[in-house]
Amino acid sequence: MLRFYPFFVFCLLWSLPVKALTCVEDNRLNCKALGFTETECDYGGIACPFDASLWHCAEWTCEDGRFYSQKLDGVDCFEEPYKGLTCYNCDCPKTNKYCSIGSVFYADGTCSSQYDTCVGKIPVGVVYMLTDANGNLVSDSSSFYGRVISLKDLTSASGSTAISWGASGVNISGLNTYSYASMVSALKSAQGKEGSEEVYDGAGNTSKIVSVTSTNRPIAADATVEFYPDASLKSDSLVGSGKWYMPSFGELEQLYGFNPSQMTEGTGSSGSTGKNIAAVNATLEAMATAGAAAEPLDTNGGYYLSSTSVSTGYAWVLRMSDGTRSHGLKNNTYRLRASLKFNNSN
Repeated sequence: MLRFYPFFVFCLLWSLPVKALTCVEDNRLNCKALGFTETECDYGGIACPFDASLWHCAEWTCEDGRFYSQKLDGVDCFEEPYKGLTCYNCDCPKTNKYCSIGSVFYADGTCSSQYDTCVGKIPVGVVYMLTDANGNLVSDSSSFYGRVISLKDLTSASGSTAISWGASGVNISGLNTYSYASMVSALKSAQGKEGSEEVYDGAGNTSKIVSVTSTNRPIAADATVEFYPDASLKSDSLVGSGKWYMPSFGELEQLYGFNPSQMTEGTGSSGSTGKNIAAVNATLEAMATAGAAAEPLDTNGGYYLSSTSVSTGYAWVLRMSDGTRSHGLKNNTYRLRASLKFNNSN
């Protein structure tokens, strides 16, 4: 029996494929239903395979390289159209080997005055102390040498920031002890020179402390030696595990900021200025706001441990809220940050 087919079927069978498809009423091939609704795209996109006059335009955001959706504070930025959007073209902060108090310190040994993700480097700490090549404190605004504090308080295996000095009752060979009176004398005479007084040599102290072989281990010192700031840096030759140490009491004083000539007694807060911690915490706060794994030092009354010993049962601790110096039981728990020495002269 002879049958007659509608015209659109004839079109489908014998016309060119693209023309045939225009003859078919099939919602599965409807360009608009698939999202192809634009007739033109200023910055590119995808044409509908069934109707080249309709496009799905590419979507862009300002977050691309130096382009940002808003102006960055402290960075040179100017408004600039970017792929149809109003964005800010911002130059990344420049890094160099000359560091200042409050500088962000990166894994490659360079510093920048402020933190920004477009730098493309791993931040590991903040500079809190500057010295010359011989370890003497300097009054310069920047230097190739100094100390860095870790971005966060160290934690125990349980995640607690409460850590004890440990090794209570153990006489550690070669480690000096400082009374209230001798601490005043040491800080005033040393003036930051690590070679003349242990009070500024946390790296040397830590090396002596971790040499303890008794079962009563030096918990805090061990933690700093084992510390590394990022999983990718565990074996790094500059900032990896084994490069960090427990800061000495003189280094903690420098972290807070103080003037030894104004000290009147070993205990209390005479001579404390708070100048350095203000700069360090401002950087840490800015980094945390920008999404970095950083947090300011505790200024709500918490004491921080030093590697400087008072006796077999006590160690020197410093309160970061006001710079108060005190003796703390080695079995008690306190806050702890790791310190790092840097030498960027090469």
